[in-house]
Amino acid sequence: MKLCVLPTVLLDRSTVGRTQSFIFRFNFSHYLAVGRDLATTEEEEEIDEIRTAINSNLSLCFLKLENWDKCLKYANQILERGPHFKAFLRSSCALLEKGDLDQALIRIEAAIELEPENPAGVKLMRKVKKMLRQHEEKESQKMQNAFAKFTDERNLN
Repeated sequence: MKLCVLPTVLLDRSTVGRTQSFIFRFNFSHYLAVGRDLATTEEEEEIDEIRTAINSNLSLCFLKLENWDKCLKYANQILERGPHFKAFLRSSCALLEKGDLDQALIRIEAAIELEPENPAGVKLMRKVKKMLRQHEEKESQKMQNAFAKFTDERNLN
């Protein structure tokens, strides 16, 4: 039996700056409701590959549109099925942009484990670590200033 994978496509129009962009949302909830029970293991694997490709593309689209939450949503849907380099990479970018440096580092480390020589992954790893160091230095400086202010006030009393 050959399954025809035809997801329902809804056109969602959104305005970004002065340009209009169209994002396709795929509704998987019912397109295989009948045929799923009849699908072989091989066909189910093919369906999962198609879902992964679609979610990966959606994640990339939302990353480019700077919609970090939706980018994370689709990357996480991929990661629920197993490790995936692009999903880790894109979710790390989105987390970095949201300011969640610790989670961004965890995701990019996972990506590097999958593809240690990938230039995009290595470059992002350097960027995340640099931003994390800068953040830690800034926090350390704030603490030193607060402590210095506190000791100055105690010395005046």
